[in-house]
Amino acid sequence: MADEKDKYELFGNYLILDHMVDGGMAKICRAFQLTEQESRVVAIKMVQPQYSKDESFKQMFNDEVKLTFQLHHPNIVQIIDSGMYNEQLFVSMEYCDGRNLKEYLDKLKKIKDGEFKGFFPPAVAAHVVSDVCFALQYAHNFTDKLTGKKANIIHRDISPHNIMLNFDGTVKVIDFGIAKSEKSSEATQAGTIKGKLSYLAPEYLEGQQLDHRYDQFAVGITLWELLTGQKLFKAANDLAVLKKIQECKIIPPSKINPTVPPELDLIVLKALQKNREKRFKDMQDFGDTLKVFLYKRYPKFSSKQVVQVINTVFKDEIKKDREKLFRFGKIDIKQYLEIIRSGAQKLSAPSSSSAKEKSRKQEVVLDFGFEEEDKTSSSTVSRALKSKTTTTKSDSASRSTEVKELLEIDKTTTGTQRKNLSNKTRTQIRPKAKKGATRVAQIEKKSSSKVPVIAAGVALALAFSGYRYFTRPAVETTGEVQPVKSEENNTGRVPSAENETANVLLKDIDKQKHRVFVDGERVNPDILGIIKVPRNKEIVIRVESTDREHFIYRNKFTEAGGNEVTIQRTPFAYFGYLTTSRSCIYGKLNFELFGEQRVEKLPISNRYGIRLATNIDENGRPVAKDYVLYYQRDGEDIERKTTVTIEDGVSIDLCKNLD
Repeated sequence: MADEKDKYELFGNYLILDHMVDGGMAKICRAFQLTEQESRVVAIKMVQPQYSKDESFKQMFNDEVKLTFQLHHPNIVQIIDSGMYNEQLFVSMEYCDGRNLKEYLDKLKKIKDGEFKGFFPPAVAAHVVSDVCFALQYAHNFTDKLTGKKANIIHRDISPHNIMLNFDGTVKVIDFGIAKSEKSSEATQAGTIKGKLSYLAPEYLEGQQLDHRYDQFAVGITLWELLTGQKLFKAANDLAVLKKIQECKIIPPSKINPTVPPELDLIVLKALQKNREKRFKDMQDFGDTLKVFLYKRYPKFSSKQVVQVINTVFKDEIKKDREKLFRFGKIDIKQYLEIIRSGAQKLSAPSSSSAKEKSRKQEVVLDFGFEEEDKTSSSTVSRALKSKTTTTKSDSASRSTEVKELLEIDKTTTGTQRKNLSNKTRTQIRPKAKKGATRVAQIEKKSSSKVPVIAAGVALALAFSGYRYFTRPAVETTGEVQPVKSEENNTGRVPSAENETANVLLKDIDKQKHRVFVDGERVNPDILGIIKVPRNKEIVIRVESTDREHFIYRNKFTEAGGNEVTIQRTPFAYFGYLTTSRSCIYGKLNFELFGEQRVEKLPISNRYGIRLATNIDENGRPVAKDYVLYYQRDGEDIERKTTVTIEDGVSIDLCKNLD
């Protein structure tokens, strides 16, 4: 036997056997988890040192682990352990002895004839996807048994790549890589998200708040592709793919694969309805419908048929893999256990940031898949592009119309400008909110949900649209948006006395997490992150986000195009809430917050109220803060003053503080 010390590498308590995936952010290996009792094969993901040293990344990593550890379902890959070794963050997980559905489809396409020519048999596809539905139903409804709180998880990266079909026929959903949760941490950096362009749902392009039906659409795409062996949304370039998604014209699978029964056609088309109200009620309904179809149409179906497909497609690979595992089984692990006992190998739990970050409410971003994300295309935002002259549209123009106009690309664009978007982007997370019993922050429902916006895609769309931007000094940003309702200008424009407006690109804006205000009026950036503001007038741009100070930017824009503001993270903050329990006053309210003079209408229409920040002590804990408020009743010239004390997560009724 060869000297295994030369052949195998120890990584803490893990003996690395071979590499499965090597990527820029991390590498995923097959390994033995070594213990005194027994050793088992696991998959281990090791983050590259440059990312592991980043404090915000460490906090994100902690948050990812916390949520994923709690998910226990037979069709979801199980997280086993996590920590830090040799300045590298790692997470180990259940080893999936199989391949992802994308690999199955690629192999099936090479089969020229027979039952498995180019696609999955309908019965097998229905069986596999029904298991995916039940896994997602569990995740969507996951509730923390210790707190009784529902996590409201959305996977948001479902595709054939992230569904494993083990060689024994079991199905595993992997890579809750950009999963959104209200339970986990939300310490997010501005940037891009991870996701696959071809599996976005139309509601994302329309800027709607996402829910579990977003995952349902991606599962519907996956089922369609298993049945046809083709990509559903495929085009010459990625922007054209976006246009196809927006149009959402779905061909029944049977038009491509005649073996697909009409009942299954109807199931697929229902999951792929553009109007999400017409889709299945939830993933349980979707999965149950598939099971009823399966055993009604194929009463003798059994899991043996799934294994038959697997053995047909990956027969040679299974044999080679079994031989390799057999060799691994002969490794004498005693020598490695001795090294571990000697103390040469030490593991540590992943370090966290401040105690404050630990105690906050979260939207988590996970990245524990077996497949490394594709490398994103180079961003072209910084390129100097020709300015586009814009005209003010009526305020009644809808956001969906703006998206449609965006997707109608200038046909004269040169081929060199047509850089494809990457199918996957990176992740974002949010900071936690302060723990506390029955406080406003706990009962409040989050209105923002992160959706896969692709940074390279934004750059590409900018290039096609012909905007020109110039570089401004970076200004500090907020993290993400508090779900506070307010009157919105859905066109993304600020009304001006003059018709002249300026286009301002908000770099690193996250439309699902950030709320943007111009001179106190809510605006919605378009799909490129652009807002329209009055020209030749000093304005105040405010960007709000959950658990961070507001980002405030003052400027006078004199040019119609080429204006750019970079959104960066601002410090953490704790908030209380100012409300009016009834219509006790009609008028306006004046106060200062984060250096901005605010004017708000009374009574306060938002059900959660106006967020006011507390003080923070030297240990990072919230401390009550007094605010001087000035209010003026309609029809009166007198401005009165009152003082309120704001505490973290506590709602204060202004009506009780008025003269």
